[in-house]
Amino acid sequence: MKMQPGAGYGFTSSAYGVTLDTAGPFLPDDAGVNDHPFRVVNAGSATVGGVVEYYFNCTAGTINNLDPLMSDVGGTALHMTASPRPKAKWDFNSTTNYSYVYLDVGVSSTDPTEYPETDDTDARYPLVGASDVVLTSDNDYGKILLAAAYKDPTTNAITVWQYVTGSLWSDRIKMAGIDARYFWARI
Repeated sequence: MKMQPGAGYGFTSSAYGVTLDTAGPFLPDDAGVNDHPFRVVNAGSATVGGVVEYYFNCTAGTINNLDPLMSDVGGTALHMTASPRPKAKWDFNSTTNYSYVYLDVGVSSTDPTEYPETDDTDARYPLVGASDVVLTSDNDYGKILLAAAYKDPTTNAITVWQYVTGSLWSDRIKMAGIDARYFWARI
């Protein structure tokens, strides 16, 4: 009998028989299998000016078919589909040790019937970023919590809780004298 190696396995034969070798090129358990739009993952750390800063990545997703910007390290905002993949800084609260990753979706400042803002040069264009406090929506921005993270103060280990697992559609209803209401749906 003749055996051929295949994807992810090989054979070693000797006078004592055949050995199946599965230590080969299998993908790690999280290599894209559990990936989804707006998935927030830890992206490591760096020492900047003597202070350790921690970063995260967010898998690209859409809001009303728009590619949001991500608050990239260095003060620029890049589309989530930019290459290299943008990363943002966690904003851990010094008391609670929590950081919250939000998608902020603004209404047009020139046309209040336009939601979300479609001009990616406008500050109200959809943006993913972190905050050290829980945020709420207002008349100008709908905010949805994508994920939360906790940084252990002794080990600096970061635990992430994911809340949104797909691209989104959002509607805004605003009438005179009433605060805006935002509605979100996964697509």
